[in-house]
Amino acid sequence: MRLCYTEIGIWLCLLMLASCSDNVMISGAGGQTTNGITASVYYPGGETAANIPFMVRPVEYLSGVNSEHDLPYQSSVNGTTDDSGVFIIDSLESGDYVIEINDGKGFAIAIRHYIPDSAGIIDLGTDTLSTTGAVCGYLPHDALNSKNWYVQIYGLERITSIDPQSGHFLFSDLPAGDFTFRYISSDSSEPPVEISNVNVRSDDTTTVSVYPSWPYSAKFILNTSSSGADVRENVLDFPVLIRLTSNNFNFSQAKANGEDIRFCKADGSSLSYEIERWDRLQQRAEIWVKIDTVYGNNQKQSYTMYWGNPGARSQSSSTAVFDNKNGFAGVWHLSETAGSSAADATGNGYEGLYNGSLPNSEHSHLGICQSIVKPDSDFVNLGNILNPGMGNISISIWIKRGSMTYPQALIAKTNGDLPSKNYGYLLSIDPGNFPHFNIAAGASA
Repeated sequence: MRLCYTEIGIWLCLLMLASCSDNVMISGAGGQTTNGITASVYYPGGETAANIPFMVRPVEYLSGVNSEHDLPYQSSVNGTTDDSGVFIIDSLESGDYVIEINDGKGFAIAIRHYIPDSAGIIDLGTDTLSTTGAVCGYLPHDALNSKNWYVQIYGLERITSIDPQSGHFLFSDLPAGDFTFRYISSDSSEPPVEISNVNVRSDDTTTVSVYPSWPYSAKFILNTSSSGADVRENVLDFPVLIRLTSNNFNFSQAKANGEDIRFCKADGSSLSYEIERWDRLQQRAEIWVKIDTVYGNNQKQSYTMYWGNPGARSQSSSTAVFDNKNGFAGVWHLSETAGSSAADATGNGYEGLYNGSLPNSEHSHLGICQSIVKPDSDFVNLGNILNPGMGNISISIWIKRGSMTYPQALIAKTNGDLPSKNYGYLLSIDPGNFPHFNIAAGASA
């Protein structure tokens, strides 16, 4: 391209002087090397990107705190394009570089190029700036551990701190492309954590999340389309069940009782969860995760589980998942293997009382369940609760039924006798697997 030196002759250089004199040649610090790079840069509309700052950094470069990659770098160069949008850099050592051209007004480009030994000045031709993007992220409080955390980007002059209160960080005005992010702590005993292939998109914000001391993670997809759960509308504050087995999870990577598992949304914010069962020996676990919004007719909604931190403490909370503020009046997992009480997972504390041969626990797809052998005597008495009055009520139950000849009561509200038209309600199932719900409507019904 527009190089201001030539071996053809002095007269040719003089003829070219008018067009060459505006080019800016920036020297690196590569000793006697003649390696270099040049390019012409334009805006999307074709206007030259004149007098725009640029930075050249090796791809392994990291800016800032506690970094073994800190300055000085012999081949880190800053400069400005000339009036024609051209930059020329010479005296670069051989290596892999990122050239960021950024006007600071929403347009930028990051060019990655390898310069071999004795390459001379490599002409990259022309390239076009695009609108910048942003990256935000979240670090949970139990990962922060009251320490200062920072985020760096390989190959770019970028570093930002993570807010110690909210756990959030933000990079704005980034060139589009794929980058590797690095989380570092002010505590040198905390190992850095890297996230590769973070995609920065023009005119968009990419969200990343990480638990620095959690080496393992897995993404779960919620499919509410017709090919999945077939949920048409959005559902708010819904507990979603996660089932882990030896087929989809390595229990040896987590703590003995799952104390180190964590869940977060795609935007990095934490999700409440309850471990109903964690059986490392049998390699089975069931976890309820509270999703603030389950989007209807959607195949792309995801959330992530992290595990593998030996120092983590459990954050399992049934009351946070089955919050009575979200309408849960009572939730009974019936997972007890001994004793006489059936625990209520909500904060209401409505403990049930096992009767007959209960608890008679068995394994099920939802964890530990109760096997009802004699329905007339095997039941759970919940006391005088769940009185809807004139309000709405919803009841759900998970069952696997055996053989039956007559309809079988599942949940009943009575005054000590059978449900009647004067009092209570009854949820039952008939031999044809059809559910029935009856509720008292008064003496005239």
